[in-house]
Amino acid sequence: MSKKPPVDQNDNGENGKTNGPVAEEIGAEEVVLERRIERRLREMEASDRPWLRRIVGSLIIVGSVYIGWKLMGSRIQYAKQEVARLKEQIPAPTPAPKPSDGLASPQATAVAPAPELAELETGGARLDADAATTISECTKGVEAFRLLNLDAGLIAQGTLTLEQTFAPVLKEERGRVKRTTSLENIRIRTRDGRELRLHITPRDQKGRLFAQLFQVAGDGLPEEVEFPTSLASLKTNPITNEMRLQFLQFADTPGVPIETERHESWSFADKSGVQLIVSNDFIFDMQVFTKDRFLACVRANGKSVCKCIEKK
Repeated sequence: MSKKPPVDQNDNGENGKTNGPVAEEIGAEEVVLERRIERRLREMEASDRPWLRRIVGSLIIVGSVYIGWKLMGSRIQYAKQEVARLKEQIPAPTPAPKPSDGLASPQATAVAPAPELAELETGGARLDADAATTISECTKGVEAFRLLNLDAGLIAQGTLTLEQTFAPVLKEERGRVKRTTSLENIRIRTRDGRELRLHITPRDQKGRLFAQLFQVAGDGLPEEVEFPTSLASLKTNPITNEMRLQFLQFADTPGVPIETERHESWSFADKSGVQLIVSNDFIFDMQVFTKDRFLACVRANGKSVCKCIEKK
């Protein structure tokens, strides 16, 4: 008796094709492999999109700029708060008596000078040892302030002033030093008893200074008035030193103002800066900016009180 060959359960007996559980398993593996390949291609394609990289890079740059701006803003705000706190600790000088009527004659309104104004006639704000040390430490290593005058002998004598200390560096002729005036006021009393104020500010893109003329009314408030014919050039032309002197000739004592005030800033090549409020040619408020520190000096009773703040 002949034996029949064993039957292959995976052979359907037609055209030699594979069928059954093995065929199903192979088909499933091919489907899974195909899906993996497609997913990988999609991932590779997505990871190589240049526009996506540009968007992500732009977001990173914008985020960095925003964070830096916020940090700088917080530093500036902190410095302003410290300056305000410093000023609150300083007793205000006794103000000069004011005439009751801005149109009164010079003889009728003559008053003795206030202590602070009398002191201005003889010198600037003096530096004691503490203030000098603060300035020295706060500007240490800064090229713009390398030439500061901090003479130990003058400090010991109590004669060194804030103006003398910064005079060697606040010079435009040193080169790469820029001075900008943002406000200037010149007050005079005329021979007929009026108080006039020449108000000077920059008005064009070049920063040139132009003048307006104000007089103090009976209520003490300034009101703008027209320039007289003899001063008509001050209305339309950039202000010059000659024009300032021309205006001062209208004072009851020719050439002598009641008060001058000037707001100015100085910028240096190393990005340091100084902001000043100057009254009668003496510094009343100074703020010095360096890369790492902030210095504030305020005049009080003939002395300079200074504070140094480290930038965080």
